[in-house]
Amino acid sequence: MGLKMGFEGRAFRNTGTWGSPTWVEMTILRNTTIDRSYEEWDATTRAAQGEKQTEPTLRVQAIETEIVWDSTDANCTAILTAFNARTSLELVFLDGAISGASSQGLRAKFKVFGLPRSEELASGMTLKVSLKPCYEITNLPTWATMT
Repeated sequence: MGLKMGFEGRAFRNTGTWGSPTWVEMTILRNTTIDRSYEEWDATTRAAQGEKQTEPTLRVQAIETEIVWDSTDANCTAILTAFNARTSLELVFLDGAISGASSQGLRAKFKVFGLPRSEELASGMTLKVSLKPCYEITNLPTWATMT
């Protein structure tokens, strides 16, 4: 795979179904952070002789991204609608193209948990989008490799 630059990352929104996806690239994204971490459980016992021991429990996966405010863009509208209606979006955040490049990244159904709009005087308006995987029984969040 080799070295990847941040601008090579791609995000896509599924307008089809999980099993038969129709991916639409989200070109209005700017800076994106994919947080993958674990919550921690204190596993310390007396047998540790004063040393703290920790074990990972629930995996936490979240996306923080920034999009250019464009009320005529279908992806911007989809994010706004999902936030206002508290509905989910199926998204995938990859390190490259959607097909043919063995790109990998986080695929899940997300809900929008934060949507502050920046209106700085010397720049264009942007939305800071906070996404987290939502309640889903069948199609769980996955680290996907697209071929």
